[in-house]
Amino acid sequence: MDAAQQDGYGDSGRLSRMTLSRRGLLGDLLIREGLIAEAQLQEALRTQAELEPQTPLGQILVNQGAITQTQLSHVLDRYHKKYRLGDLLVETETITEDQLQIALEHKKETGLRLGEVLLRLNLVTEEEINQALCTQFGIASMDLDKLTIDRDLANLISRSYAEQHRVIPIAKSEDNILLAMDDPSDLGVVADLQASTGYGITVVTSTYAAFRRAFTRAYGQSPESGLARQYEELREAHEQNHQALAELRAAHDEMRREYEVNGHELRDLRERHEVTVHALRGLQAAHEFLLGERETGAELLQSLGARNEQNHQALAELRAAHDEMRREYEAYRLELRELRSQREGTTQVLAQLQADHAALLREHEATTRLLRDLRERNEAPGQGRLDAAARLEAVLLRLKS
Repeated sequence: MDAAQQDGYGDSGRLSRMTLSRRGLLGDLLIREGLIAEAQLQEALRTQAELEPQTPLGQILVNQGAITQTQLSHVLDRYHKKYRLGDLLVETETITEDQLQIALEHKKETGLRLGEVLLRLNLVTEEEINQALCTQFGIASMDLDKLTIDRDLANLISRSYAEQHRVIPIAKSEDNILLAMDDPSDLGVVADLQASTGYGITVVTSTYAAFRRAFTRAYGQSPESGLARQYEELREAHEQNHQALAELRAAHDEMRREYEVNGHELRDLRERHEVTVHALRGLQAAHEFLLGERETGAELLQSLGARNEQNHQALAELRAAHDEMRREYEAYRLELRELRSQREGTTQVLAQLQADHAALLREHEATTRLLRDLRERNEAPGQGRLDAAARLEAVLLRLKS
């Protein structure tokens, strides 16, 4: 586990820390879980601001009886918001946000833990770090100088392991080891020791100076010897940072000279910018005009769409009427064909009647001539002749009809 993981910071951690309110986030989570009401949150925030600025918001809520310690731990574990050291120090106003940012940059460059960096930068005291760690992990702070250390426990936890992870076994009961840790955030060490020793682990902490003295009493050698290499690495890193700073200053001076030399270019750019702004305003006016035209076109298009729909409907009606007229036309054609057939038959009958009529006319003319001849021959006809003539005329009339 590297230092960034132990302290709980990375690039995403810095982003969330810069964009989220520490005071508001935990309160929002507790409200979301239904553990507190808005009024309880506001009361706790007022207490923190007025009476207990060094106490975390969650602990104030526990002290006020709004939630239990178990409920607080459950929410923190569930949302992975276990108080990180830097967050805790900022929330309790021990350091500022800007100071934390500076310390995080140094931590990234040196590889040291955040607490060590804060101490080296004289931003906090050992007591403030110790108090924050105790609050962070819910552990006790003890004066290791006043405790009797069971040196037999050095056989249970080797000096190399204790030196590497900065732990000291203080005392042992039947099923538990009292363990002093310089960095209580290293929860993996606790799990490892529980697995390797078979004992439960109760963690306490103390000041760094007291921890060094207790380590010497437990293992007969100060942990400083194991830190010599880290000190040399830190010194080399410091020299490299100093050199890098000098290079940055030189680059800054060069950039400043370039800035002064190219000042006229900036003025030219400003003038071009003004021209561009003017052109942009013209484009904006044209854009607004086009938007108006677009709205007009959209209205016209909507009107044409409505008319087109009406035309489609009228066309459908015309097609239906056309189909109906076509069916009627076909019926008329069939009827006309039948009438033509009937006409042909009627024409033939008429021709026959005309021929018969012409024959009758000829017979009538012949009979008329015969009658005239008879009249001429019988100028004084008798009664019998008159009857015969009457009968003849009756016959002629029937023939004419």
